[in-house]
Amino acid sequence: MTGSSVPGGTDLAVFCKGSAAAVPIWRLGTQATGLPAGVNFAGVTGVQMSPSGEVAYIASLLGSGVQPGVNSRGAWLGNQDGATWLAREGTAINLQGYSGATLRWLNAARVASPDAYGPAVIAGSVDGTSLGSGLQCVLQQSPFGGFEVAMIANTQLPGAAAGTSILSMTPLVGPTGISAYQTTLTGPAVGTVTVNGIPINTNKAITAGMAPNLRTIARAGSQIPTQAAGVAYWLVWGGSCRMSVNAYGDVAFSASMAGPGIQGGDDWCIWTDRNGQLSRIVRLNESGPLSGTTISSFGLASAASFVSLADNGAVVFTSTLAGSGLTFSNNATIIHAHNGVRTLVARGGVDLPALPAGVRIANNNLGLGARVGSSGHVALAAKLEGTGVTTANDAAVFLWSPDSPQNLRLVCREGQTIGQHRITTLSQTGTDLHVNSAGQIVFTATVVNVNDSTQTPRNALLAASPSQDPWIVAAEGESLALPTGAATVRTLRIGTAGALNDSGRTVFVADFGNGTVPDEAVVVAHLTGGPQQSPPNPCPPDYDRSGSVTIHDVFAFLTDWFAGNADYNNSGATDEADLFAFIVDWFNGCP
Repeated sequence: MTGSSVPGGTDLAVFCKGSAAAVPIWRLGTQATGLPAGVNFAGVTGVQMSPSGEVAYIASLLGSGVQPGVNSRGAWLGNQDGATWLAREGTAINLQGYSGATLRWLNAARVASPDAYGPAVIAGSVDGTSLGSGLQCVLQQSPFGGFEVAMIANTQLPGAAAGTSILSMTPLVGPTGISAYQTTLTGPAVGTVTVNGIPINTNKAITAGMAPNLRTIARAGSQIPTQAAGVAYWLVWGGSCRMSVNAYGDVAFSASMAGPGIQGGDDWCIWTDRNGQLSRIVRLNESGPLSGTTISSFGLASAASFVSLADNGAVVFTSTLAGSGLTFSNNATIIHAHNGVRTLVARGGVDLPALPAGVRIANNNLGLGARVGSSGHVALAAKLEGTGVTTANDAAVFLWSPDSPQNLRLVCREGQTIGQHRITTLSQTGTDLHVNSAGQIVFTATVVNVNDSTQTPRNALLAASPSQDPWIVAAEGESLALPTGAATVRTLRIGTAGALNDSGRTVFVADFGNGTVPDEAVVVAHLTGGPQQSPPNPCPPDYDRSGSVTIHDVFAFLTDWFAGNADYNNSGATDEADLFAFIVDWFNGCP
């Protein structure tokens, strides 16, 4: 920020905007919300927003009484109404059931949906008379005020021998709150067990619940309920293991196992846990999605392995396949598994219907640009190789939908023309590729306007959906309609996370150059339209965009309204309310 009312050292801020005006929830060099006078905000880190729009963050502090490394950091929760202080290092914390507790250290702050038991979650360590010193913990905001212990060190692991205690923990926080913890164990009963000749350290577990009502999902060295007697978990988290949670608090995880009948080629599985119900999704050496193939590994040559759990329980995961004709140049795949059916999403090194003969996704690149939506859609940026592939056309973006499981659809490729723009470069790793629950996607590319005699490459924001071809949302060097009037975009960019929500709104930053008002803006674009969609209309009653409000706007609107294509008030449907809203605006003219 700048201006006469912006003193030096206060020119940076984080804003949160809902339906009303944007409000600052952190501002450099200003009074820290909820803390004594003279304690000011310094840096900010770990900013995280929930789907409902609440923000958690950790801020460092400067000023009166602040001692570095003692009480110089705190956690806050922000929303469109402002910021609320949660906790501060080195000060007392209202911890239910533990009087005299002090927060020693903050590791992370997270926020779930407002209807979660307690939306704010902080992780760190606490001191106290009944707690000891520097005890690691996960604390959840209490609906009754203060915090409750969700997990704390020295807690007995459920179902384990006495003295098996939790030493440290990392929470996995989803929209419903804490879904699970990756926990490290200690105690006299923790050590090494030998299972079928394999030594297994029993010091790791995946747990769920809230202390003292915890449950163990999986523990290294323990019997696996879905497997034969004597078959135990080996590695349950960390290293080559992968985990995911969905909006309902379900957990998917990959883990290795050891025991009678377990061989080196079939010793990994993917499981889901749904409120204590463990289900095995897939195991190495089981049949793959292609006839005559088996699943040989969950890792890829690109090292971009993942396990992703959709809200409907589907699991999307990476895998290499084995079988006749499969080699290290064509064995990498992405697979969708649901209700016992495994469907191929993408595969490297083979001809695809979406590409010309001989053009293929590079096997050693597959997975690097994959993004999975909460409904199981897969957006994929990939490097291409093969016949006619050059540096001018060796990257593409694809989209796979569970509603069209046999179709990995080509969205766009370098060298392709979309409207008046030719794509010059795409990220092969999907740097800023996003996909939402409806399968809508956004990403940036460099493009040239075919009518530009200089053929200057410029950044552009593109969008597509399962039922719509790609279109340009905004492009540098071209006009963008804003509430303040049209302005020419000088530069634009989007973030690598959180830039597209499930309502089809994408957010990007546009710079319009010095001397314009605004000279830079955060812009929200609604993706309900498609390739034919025009930029937002600065004068909505000028329906035909002629530059003035006339009777012809009424005729144009009624034509669309009777066709069911005039959602004027953006309610999601065309109805009488749209007609009334348009007529009111038409009589009022342009704002």
